[in-house]
Amino acid sequence: MKCPCGGNTVVLETRTVDNTPKRKRKCELCTQSFYTLETFLEMAVGRSGRRPKPNAQGLYTVSDAKVVKAQKVETRRKNEDRKARVPSYFIEEEDW
Repeated sequence: MKCPCGGNTVVLETRTVDNTPKRKRKCELCTQSFYTLETFLEMAVGRSGRRPKPNAQGLYTVSDAKVVKAQKVETRRKNEDRKARVPSYFIEEEDW
């Protein structure tokens, strides 16, 4: 995973929060620490009755792209809701 500065990151520690892996990462370039939460996407069935799959160039059809986009938005919203439930001191804590 890349840091916002563009440097590579290393995982310092992994914990489970609400059955979701939470990783503490540190940038090798700027030494900034931050946390990530891992989320699994279940691919929904589109209108065609099948799961969306990209073609050889990695592109989706228009209808499949809408399904994938909707799933990403839903996952982002769930993560934002999860952040609202976790106290800020827990997220911003530098040392575990």
